[in-house]
Amino acid sequence: MEKKPLFIVVSQEFSGFGLAKAIEESGYPVVLAYELDEETAKEYASEYRESGKGYFEKKPLAKMFAARDKFHDAYWIFDQNNHSDLGQVLHDEGFKVWGGSKLMHDMEHDREFGVDIAKRAGLDIPEYVEFNTTQEGMDFLDQNPDKAYVFKPDPNELGWETYVPDSEKDQAANGELFSYLQALPEGSCDYILQERKRGVETNFEIWCHKGKPFFAFCDLECKKKLNDDMGPLVGGAQDINFTIPLESRAVMETVGKLLELEEYKNYTGFLDMNVIVSERHNYFLEFCARMGYPSHPTLFTAMLKDPLCEVLMEMIDGPEGNFYKHFKHGFGAGITLYTDKTKKNMPIYVADEAERWFYPYDLCKQDDLVLMAGAGEDIEVGVITGHGYTVKTAAEEALANMRRVNFPNRSCRTDLDKNCYASSPQARYDALVAMRYI
Repeated sequence: MEKKPLFIVVSQEFSGFGLAKAIEESGYPVVLAYELDEETAKEYASEYRESGKGYFEKKPLAKMFAARDKFHDAYWIFDQNNHSDLGQVLHDEGFKVWGGSKLMHDMEHDREFGVDIAKRAGLDIPEYVEFNTTQEGMDFLDQNPDKAYVFKPDPNELGWETYVPDSEKDQAANGELFSYLQALPEGSCDYILQERKRGVETNFEIWCHKGKPFFAFCDLECKKKLNDDMGPLVGGAQDINFTIPLESRAVMETVGKLLELEEYKNYTGFLDMNVIVSERHNYFLEFCARMGYPSHPTLFTAMLKDPLCEVLMEMIDGPEGNFYKHFKHGFGAGITLYTDKTKKNMPIYVADEAERWFYPYDLCKQDDLVLMAGAGEDIEVGVITGHGYTVKTAAEEALANMRRVNFPNRSCRTDLDKNCYASSPQARYDALVAMRYI
């Protein structure tokens, strides 16, 4: 019998847990190679030691990297844009790698670098101004009372988050943001105020192998935690995904323009772009070229027709023929499940009929009992998905599967199938079709 290749999932915060679990359950050997940041290692060391217990092998990333010559035939998959120093070495030395490059890291984490890339590709950027104090921002808003802006902070010890005013009218949004800045503590705090543009906010992503695109999809994501787009911004509360042709307007007028740049002539990995599109203008917002966000769990659990490991190997080795054949027509729907209480030692029950639709973030086994290890401060438990040939039926399938995954204090959004709020995926999909982006 032919020996199956090893998969090495590289992670800092275990967002690749579900991927490693799916690889193990498909009969392929897998190691989750991890290296926690210093603060996380200090606060959650015991929880991370438990996470994955009973599912797959875990090893420190430093040890796996030091012994990398033994794993030249393995498939290395980075779930986030962390450890890019090691990832870039693997790329340079000719390993089979997906993600983890310095380019992917800088696109996501270096705002100026990302904006420069977008500008050189010919994309429009909403006007933005950089500030160092809250007073500077308030003075600017006073001088521009008829424009609405979005607050985007650099990472800092204050832990500020992106703030998008809810007020529909620009003047009211300006006043709302002024109050927000006024309430924040004064001091050294680098941030930008970026003009809020009207249009359809969406995410287009293409997958490339050595500079050649072979697959594209659209992700219509709701980022606020509560129904009707209420509550705090989270990584991704729910979404609708569907494949799109590489020659579509959605690709050619947005993320596809990056392929003309020298940086991507031999690029392998995701090219992901958050944009606002309208009938006449497209505006670049940010890059997020990584696996560790909810759209990929949705694609891999709800949309794949063929075995996951075979698809992953083809992504990395280079597709032969039509890569779209691996995916269903229609729509994948994903809903993030979370708890407002601690996850440590919390039991989770997944009914048999929902198992294939569930992508967990953090589990361990004690005999037949499945528990959450409680790794990290994140309250997200996993993504539950569904498939359908309309947005509504896909959403209804995901909601039905959600009711088959149970744990104490289970929470999630329940309005993915509704079209009664402005940012609903159905409304945005209809707009993209009407404007002939897809």
